[in-house]
Amino acid sequence: MKTILTILCLTFSFSYANAQATWTYVEVNDSNNNSFNGVCFTSETTGVIVGQNGMIKRSTDGGKTWTIINSGQTTDLNNVFFLNQNLGWAVGTAGIVIKTTDGGLTWANSSGTNLSGYILKDVKFLDANNGYVTGSQIFKTIDGGNTWTQLTSKQSFKQSIDFIDINNGYVCGNDGLLGNTVNGTSFLGQTSPVGNNIYKIRFINDSVGVAVGQSNLILYTKNKGVTWTVKSTAGNKDLLDVCTIGKNIFWAVGTNGYIQKSTDAGNSWTTIIDAGNQGQEYKDISFINENLGWFVGESGVNIYDNRTSAKIEKASSKSQFNCFPNPSTGLVNLSQIETGSTISIVDITGKKVFEIWSTDAEITLNLSHLNKGIYFVSVMSKPKMYQIKKLTIN
Repeated sequence: MKTILTILCLTFSFSYANAQATWTYVEVNDSNNNSFNGVCFTSETTGVIVGQNGMIKRSTDGGKTWTIINSGQTTDLNNVFFLNQNLGWAVGTAGIVIKTTDGGLTWANSSGTNLSGYILKDVKFLDANNGYVTGSQIFKTIDGGNTWTQLTSKQSFKQSIDFIDINNGYVCGNDGLLGNTVNGTSFLGQTSPVGNNIYKIRFINDSVGVAVGQSNLILYTKNKGVTWTVKSTAGNKDLLDVCTIGKNIFWAVGTNGYIQKSTDAGNSWTTIIDAGNQGQEYKDISFINENLGWFVGESGVNIYDNRTSAKIEKASSKSQFNCFPNPSTGLVNLSQIETGSTISIVDITGKKVFEIWSTDAEITLNLSHLNKGIYFVSVMSKPKMYQIKKLTIN
């Protein structure tokens, strides 16, 4: 049955940067409802996600499908880091550090006895031997994780760590904690402009870095953290992760599907449409290059694909909707729509002006009242995926 709908106007707007990119949400969760905490891809096809109860899953097709991997652990895994396509580490509660040498197919305990009982939130290795983990405290290894040395003793919780080279590193944590080291061992406190919890810190070069955290917090430095500038601090959403790509790009994500992007090395930021399972909490990001990235959420992975070559194959053929005629004079037909999908129209300025919910697999939208120009039609079918197509109205 075909339904003809005239869309009612809504009154809110948002930034629609990268509207030409394909966003594909893939539901990954299993019957145990384990949520995901970390993601790392080492190529356009191969990646690993980690999460609750020692869960590890691995993909070899760009994130379309995932295979359960035996981690040997039953406590939560909080993050994962790969140095190259074969060598990687994951960290978690109870002082867990596990290591893989075959691209995530098998994992072995690499924590040693002195990490027992500590909560570990972040991991960074500079080469096959030298690495750091942080959480309740900061620990360092010089033998690939076989043994660990505790570097700090203060009680403030350390959420994240990043290193530019073997000597110069940075740490952030609760209650506005910011710190650095210039010898790879001794960490000194830096002056923080806020008291918010700071959840992740990443540097794009030896001087410029960003830290994100509680209440939409974004901190920016261009002088090695000597001073930090608040770029954003008001809001009811927390930013949980930030990652760097190339010389100028930062992505940041957080609660309620919140996504931010900077293309000038962190100096200014744009809010990106929640382009996947709307309202989901995004906990971690991994980009293999500036055009291909993965956003891990509570129960799945959102794939951002802005490549000019063939896009990643969609996870469900039902979500590959058709939009015709295009260009159109006003009446637009949509087919292969999953019943209950949310359909939105966004203009070229990024303003979301219309939204409806589909009741049939085929519908006709009456857009004859819109001005001539370029628009974007988006269809989101929870919890599977979200797609965007360009539409021209003449």
